[in-house]
Amino acid sequence: MVSPTHAKHWPGVVARWVVAVLGWAAVPVLFALDPAKPLNQFVIDQWTTEHGLPQKAVTAVTQTRDGYLWVGTYEGVARFDGARFTILDKWNLPVLGSNNIFAIHEDRAGNLWIATSNGLACRRGGRWIRYDTSHGLASDFILTIHEDSSGRMWFGTTHGLCWFADGVFVTETLPGAPDREYVSAIVRDRDGRLWVGTDGDGLFVIENGRSTRYGERNGLPGNQVRALCHDPAGRVWVATSRGLARFSAGRPETLALPPRLAEVEVRALRVDHQGLVWIGASDGMLYRHRDGEFEGVGLERGLLNNSIYAIWEDREGSLWLGTYRNGLMRLKDNNYLIFNLQSGLPMDVVRSLFEDRAGRIWIGTVGGGMVRFVGNRFDVYDRSDGLPDDRIWAFAEAADGSLWVGTYGGGIFQFRDGVRRLISTRTGLSNDIVRAVCVDRRGDIWAGTNGGGIDVIRGGRVIRNYNTRNGLTDNFIYAIHQDRQGRMWVGTYNGGLLCQDGEMWKAFGAAEGFTDAAVWCIFEDAGGDLWIGTNGSGLYRHRDGRFRQITVTDGLLGDSAFQIIEDQQGSLWVISNRGVFKGEKEAFNRFADGQLDRITPTSFEGTEGVNRLECDGPAQPAGICGRDGKLWLASIKGAVMIDSAYSRVNTIVPNVVIEQVTTDNHFLKTDRPIELPPGTDRITIGFTALSLLAPKKVRFQYQMVGFEQHWSPVTRQRAVSYTNLPPGEYTFQVIACNNDGIWNRTGARIALTVQPFFHQTLLFRILLALAVIGAALGAHLYRLRRLNARQQELERLVGERVRDLRLVNTQLIRANELKSELLSIAAHDLKNPLQAVLGYAEMILQQHPQREELERRVNKIFQASQEMLSMINDLLQSSQIESGEMELDLKPVNLSLLAHLVVDGYRDWARRKGQSFTVAIEEECFVKGDTLRLKEILDNLVSNAVKFSPLDGVIDVRVESVEDRIRFEIRDSGSGLTPDDLTRIFGRFQRLSTQPTGGESSTGLGLHITKRLVELQHGVIRIESSPGAGSVFIVEFPATDAAQDA
Repeated sequence: MVSPTHAKHWPGVVARWVVAVLGWAAVPVLFALDPAKPLNQFVIDQWTTEHGLPQKAVTAVTQTRDGYLWVGTYEGVARFDGARFTILDKWNLPVLGSNNIFAIHEDRAGNLWIATSNGLACRRGGRWIRYDTSHGLASDFILTIHEDSSGRMWFGTTHGLCWFADGVFVTETLPGAPDREYVSAIVRDRDGRLWVGTDGDGLFVIENGRSTRYGERNGLPGNQVRALCHDPAGRVWVATSRGLARFSAGRPETLALPPRLAEVEVRALRVDHQGLVWIGASDGMLYRHRDGEFEGVGLERGLLNNSIYAIWEDREGSLWLGTYRNGLMRLKDNNYLIFNLQSGLPMDVVRSLFEDRAGRIWIGTVGGGMVRFVGNRFDVYDRSDGLPDDRIWAFAEAADGSLWVGTYGGGIFQFRDGVRRLISTRTGLSNDIVRAVCVDRRGDIWAGTNGGGIDVIRGGRVIRNYNTRNGLTDNFIYAIHQDRQGRMWVGTYNGGLLCQDGEMWKAFGAAEGFTDAAVWCIFEDAGGDLWIGTNGSGLYRHRDGRFRQITVTDGLLGDSAFQIIEDQQGSLWVISNRGVFKGEKEAFNRFADGQLDRITPTSFEGTEGVNRLECDGPAQPAGICGRDGKLWLASIKGAVMIDSAYSRVNTIVPNVVIEQVTTDNHFLKTDRPIELPPGTDRITIGFTALSLLAPKKVRFQYQMVGFEQHWSPVTRQRAVSYTNLPPGEYTFQVIACNNDGIWNRTGARIALTVQPFFHQTLLFRILLALAVIGAALGAHLYRLRRLNARQQELERLVGERVRDLRLVNTQLIRANELKSELLSIAAHDLKNPLQAVLGYAEMILQQHPQREELERRVNKIFQASQEMLSMINDLLQSSQIESGEMELDLKPVNLSLLAHLVVDGYRDWARRKGQSFTVAIEEECFVKGDTLRLKEILDNLVSNAVKFSPLDGVIDVRVESVEDRIRFEIRDSGSGLTPDDLTRIFGRFQRLSTQPTGGESSTGLGLHITKRLVELQHGVIRIESSPGAGSVFIVEFPATDAAQDA
């Protein structure tokens, strides 16, 4: 029984929100704060002047469509990207007029309006404009901004109400109000009524030109209106200096407010996209109105005693709060719950957790006793219920359903609906600090003590003690486990790991691969492998008598492990002094088996964006996976419950922005191409990605096109510097992904040109060459004038000229040989088809054959002409490539489709030779290339295969994606190539040992051209062949995205 004194720990609200919490875990709501989740379970983050905010008083918050958060203060406005603040004030942005910011709004056209105490600033089309009384504003002191459903902009000032349309400000008179009314809030409801709140004269509702005033006498709790909003039901909420009011159908309603909310000034209102109303009060309390009830969170959750001035919901579902003294705060969701003192536990620090056979969760605290969680309530048991000590370190369950509980100083006790039996040093226990408890197959209780070794309990008394005198290596016991084979495993503080098989104890050392002295936990997974957590040496896996160590150098996020848990999705969770992290068990095993070089576990804190779950130390157990799949972890902040099957994926694609470019400490504009002067030593480019949910998990890749061939490795850095870029034209591009790996592949880019010095220009080089030639000519003339006097010098110069002429002559001879070779080949290869053309033409003229013979001879003429034209085209194309004159139109090309088209074009030719194709083409394989040149490559390779494959042969064609490349492969069944052939196959005008099987001709240029075209498009080509085994040509290109902008 739980004693009546414990009722103080469980206010009635606990039962209601525990039910809601368990329901939340099964029904995830993305991109919003979960409406079923208690406010005190959300993560609260805070930013102040220490993080870059210009001032701690935040008066306005808004998010613009590009993803930036704009924060107004009394020291200017700050633009926030989740990682850093950029401050704009009247000194660096004079159009502000004042640093006192009261409202910020982005209208539907994308214009940004900022209200100050000295005018109105508007950013329109990248240009800032200032408005004041000279433009028609009623006052330069603007308090509030509202955009109605028609797009009209309304402004509340200290001298009345204005609206802006078509570039003109118009002052709106409030019927029945003073001429110079102090307008503090504006909203137009869905029925067209305009609601105007004032600072002293209450609320005015304007409908059809008539005004109705509400004040303290007829529906408002106070005459000073601070904020207005309307909810999806059409009701208007009114925040006043003396509480909250709500109107329905234009009439005030009675609200059942919590006592604290009924007595306090309300400063801020916001309706989120789920229709829930959020209320910010001057005492630092934040309220949520849902299903007719108010729920608040405040002082104990970090919202210190200061007014909430502004509330904003961002596009990733987080709620941002502007406070008067504590800067900018945020509430965001997570996939875990913490049960602590505020939730109903007797204290926050939890050391051990256990689930009994009935599915009840037992929580062991450090000083508050033990807690049973069942159904929708917690039951506390402490010294007043007979517990010998309130510090609970270990749990185990006996066959009769009773619990055996180890304490830190009170020994071990048996519990079943109360304390049944207590065993301590007074009754034979070796030490009253019991860190580990295990029930073996015989029902004996093994108690691991802090200095007394292991006591074995049977029938309520100690029957045996194991210590250093009879087999143990250390008397300080931290873990005990019996495996499925019946062996007892023991982890000690300073004696390493032991195993008892029968009556003998075995200690493990370097011979078995285990070298650690301190063992914190022992866990047996579903497959029977043992996982041992140590104090500073990482994890060990035990399988088939061998240990394999895994440490931080292998990718582990911490080398100390208090507890290891396996969830129902096949992941291992590790509780450590560096928080909680997890990884797939398959990956851990593959690493342990030598199949992986490194593991990549995930930090639970980093994934969820929560503060580190600091754990208090080893216990047995310090964490469990319940039958329902939920994980329970012990921490100094409470008992943490995680639904490991629940996944919140942030699918919002982050906007990528290049924020600034600096060169040698000079800032350059980023809205246009950048020209850098000659001699620029260093250029630094700052960029960002607008994902505010977990900015530390945002990752980037960048490339300076024209200088770098490939994208950079993935990085979290938001700036990159380049030094001494050569003169030329470049494009810097950057892409990014959010915390869940959702990439913006379009990213951002900017063009840069580095101007050369005069000595680096082409003109300078031409002038320099002319100067050198002129100097040489002058020297030569000078030498001519002194020929008679310097005969010896003349002889030396003549000798030098002779040597130069010999070198030139050698080069001319070689050029002549190349010309002769080309003429020989051209004469041979062009002569034969030309003679054939002449011969067939003569036969047609002389013999006047019948029609069928005439057609055959004309076809022969056509074929010979085609061969001659092909040779000429190959010669011209080879010349164009070698001279560098070939231009390529590079863009994403579907190589799969192109391969189908080319193969289909050669089927008739192959069929005439009795050949067949086998095709295995993977769909949607995109490369970046020139479509016509890619087709030429495939044409050359396919026609080559048809030429050299035997009659009735088979030709295999394959296109596939291999990692980050696309591979085209064609295999013929020809006679193969000799080693000498392989060394010459890609040369020009090569005659190989093998011959076409159908009498076709070959120019000797096709494969040379193919190789050059492949390389021009960043690909590689290779051949595999041997005599009698056919040939395989393999071409690979870098893969690209079909949607990527070329």
